[in-house]
Amino acid sequence: NMLKLSKIVTGTLVVIIVLIVGYALFNESINIKGSATASGGLELEFVDVEHGGSDYHEGIEYEDFNVITEGNKITVTGKLIKPGSSYNVSGYIKNVGTVDAKYVGVTGEPEFNTNICEVYGISEQDCPYDVKVYKDKNTGIIFSAIFVDSNNLPIFDDIILTADDSDSNKIKFQMSIMWDENWDTAITESKNVEFTATFNFVQAQ
Repeated sequence: NMLKLSKIVTGTLVVIIVLIVGYALFNESINIKGSATASGGLELEFVDVEHGGSDYHEGIEYEDFNVITEGNKITVTGKLIKPGSSYNVSGYIKNVGTVDAKYVGVTGEPEFNTNICEVYGISEQDCPYDVKVYKDKNTGIIFSAIFVDSNNLPIFDDIILTADDSDSNKIKFQMSIMWDENWDTAITESKNVEFTATFNFVQAQ
C-alpha cells in the first residue's frame, strides 16, 4: 500500500510540474504575442487607411492631421480651422489572428454622448440609424466612428470577421471629425482635436 501511495504521489507531482511548466510557456506566449487566448489568437489590424478633409467653404479647412493605428484602436489628431470644417478617415479593419472575431461595439475617447439624428434635429421616429456620436456642446465639434457597407451605409447586423484569406476577414470603417457648420460662423479661432475609436471584438463562438 505504501508503494502504491508513493507511486500515486509521484505521478501527481509529475502532472503538477508538467502543468506548471506548460502554463509558464503559455503565459510567455501571451506576453510576447499580446493577443493570445486559451483557444487561439485574437488579433486585428487596420489596412488600406486613407484620410483627408472635406471643404464646405472656400480655403483650407484643416491642418496638421495625423492618424495612428494600434491593433483595433485608431487615434486621429489635428486642427479644424472654422465651423463647417471636417476630416474623414476610412479603411478596413482586418482579422489577422487565428480565430474568428465577433464585433461587440465601438467605444470612443471622449465617450460617445448622443445620437447622430439628435445632432441634426431628426426625430427619434424618423431616425433611420442608431449611430452614437460624440458632440462637444461647448465647441460644436462632432466625432463618429462606424462600420459601413459597399454603399457607405452603416452596418448594424452581427459582424464576424473570419480567420482566413477570404473577403469576410475584413470590414470597412469610417471615422468623421467635423465642426458643426451651423455653429457660430463668426468664430475665427481654430480648434485642436484628438479622438480615439476602439472597435471591440471577442472570439466568435
